[in-house]
Parts: sequence; structure tokens; C-alpha cells
Amino acid sequence: MSRIRVAKIALLVATVVLVTGMALAQSRSDRKPLARVTGVLTFRENLEFLPGTIVSVEIREVGPSQRSGMKPLGEVVIRDPKRVPILFTVLYDPANLKLDREYVLHARVYARRIVEHTSGPGVSVITQGNPTRNIRVPMNPVRAGETLAR
Repeated sequence: MSRIRVAKIALLVATVVLVTGMALAQSRSDRKPLARVTGVLTFRENLEFLPGTIVSVEIREVGPSQRSGMKPLGEVVIRDPKRVPILFTVLYDPANLKLDREYVLHARVYARRIVEHTSGPGVSVITQGNPTRNIRVPMNPVRAGETLAR
């Protein structure tokens, strides 16, 4: 391959990389920052979890939308937690927040695809003077045979 051809190819690659980088930088700057809810899941017992345990923490809107299968405002999945308490951060887009609505933080612990602990009805967050930081979410064991709708 001639030096001129190699130089043309190198120039083309550099141009593509530069244009792509500029486009990515522009799309990142257009994004609004996400807000966060932070806290800790607390348990009555001192637990160690089985390998494969999954913890799901969601921010849900309270009301009819809960039953309709509406997507949560924010969710984080924690895989293989080792011990309690479990710290979490759930990110959400404030543009999707409806200030006249109530939101709760709801958590579940799954072991072998079975819900073993739940936060019950949840803890109020974000709107109506409720906190977004350092939220304590009490977790309760699920009784054998009890079923929970997701």
C-alpha cells in the first residue's frame, strides 16, 4: 500500500473518530441530570444472603397507576448482596415527576426467584415534603405460601 493511501485512510479514520466524539459530547450535554433517592434497607435479623440473591428497589407512583403496570419512576437492581443493611441509590428523571402525586420507595429481596423480604406498602419519598436522602426502608420477611403481585 502506498504512503499516500495509508495517509488518506488514517485521515478518514481520525475524522470519523472526531465527528463521533463531538456528536456524543453534544448528546451528553443535552441530557438533563438525573435526580437520586438514597437510603438503606434495614432488616430485623442479621442476615447473610445466598449467592444469586437479587434486591429490587423501585420508586412508584401511588394510586391507580400502581395497579395498571405503569413503569416505575426509577429502579435499581442489586445483585448478590452479602450482608445487611443494604445501601441503595435509585436514579430517576425529574422531568417524569408529577409534583401533585405521591411516590413511594418499594423494595423486594428475591432468593431462588422467590420473594423472601418486602418493604410492604413502601416508604413515601420525593413529593409532599418527603425526603430523597438517607431513607430507612424497613424490610419484613414474607411468610411461606404468601404470594405477592409484582
